[in-house]
Amino acid sequence: MSQHNTTTQTIYYHTDIALRYFPDSPNKKSAGRKLSNWIKKDLALKEQLLAVGYFGKQRIFTPKQMQILYEHLGEP
Repeated sequence: MSQHNTTTQTIYYHTDIALRYFPDSPNKKSAGRKLSNWIKKDLALKEQLLAVGYFGKQRIFTPKQMQILYEHLGEP
């Protein structure tokens, strides 16, 4: 796994990240639902995200949250 710089102020939009994980989804909304469902079902992932300020309807991931996603799901 490559290292990601989590000190930059990059904005990671939920739907854009979802489309990277689900490129065959028919649209952003569908991909976003799939990513949300992954997070809900992976209790360890959800717990770590919640510990760094994630909430269920969040539409932008912080760099730290992205690092956690990559650690659990791998890079898309």
